[in-house]
Amino acid sequence: MTKSEKSSLPNFRKIFTIIIIINILFLVERSVFDFFGFMFSMIIADIIYLIFLVIGLFGALQFRVNYVVSLTLTTLLWIAWNIFIICVYLNIGNLNRYDPVLLNLNTGRTSWWFTSSFSCKTEISSELEKLQIQEQLNLVRSIDDSTSSIKTQSYKINSLFLFNTDPKYKYLNRFIETNCLIPFHLVEIIHSGILILFGIFLIIFGLLLSNALNDEDDSFDYIGGFDTAHMLSQNYNLEQQQTLTRNAHIRLEPLPH
Repeated sequence: MTKSEKSSLPNFRKIFTIIIIINILFLVERSVFDFFGFMFSMIIADIIYLIFLVIGLFGALQFRVNYVVSLTLTTLLWIAWNIFIICVYLNIGNLNRYDPVLLNLNTGRTSWWFTSSFSCKTEISSELEKLQIQEQLNLVRSIDDSTSSIKTQSYKINSLFLFNTDPKYKYLNRFIETNCLIPFHLVEIIHSGILILFGIFLIIFGLLLSNALNDEDDSFDYIGGFDTAHMLSQNYNLEQQQTLTRNAHIRLEPLPH
């Protein structure tokens, strides 16, 4: 290994450790709100990735390349998972931000930012209740109208049972756009976007650190345990060599008699 590669190892290690700590902080923050919203799939994914973050941090501190690589590979899946979450909250395809079946494991729960009416002038739940009651009353009254044909009545009955699908979501979209400063789905998208960004940084520096550690493969003691003394002594020797190089220009003169 060249001197430049040796000097880059501590830098990669520090940056990689800092990125892991930042990831842990953001992940814990989002996990709290996932617990509040009972988003069970997201909770499970958060816990699994948190475990790998701790493993990667341990690998960086103990010069374990296998642990660093395992975190780097897991981060690829983590980025894909957060991209899927963004797709859910953007209502892409058949995905529905108001009923994220794959995120709540079909429990009917929604994001805490939605149920708490974050940044909204009016409680979303109360508005939804009033709308639902009013719509159902209107449909029942129209069904009782003697002038209605059988076909029209059948259509309105079906609309009554389908109320919890399309009409409700259209109303929610309009209500959130006009009454909420920051839509709840935008908060979730920002959360996932931040985790994706730091995940990319983690992959980049994880690969750099893994490459640097591979060049120091002989310093590991896979049977007897950790051998960090060799790595630390090499860093110390490198600093000593740099000090000698800086002082090489000093001319030695004999002491006067």
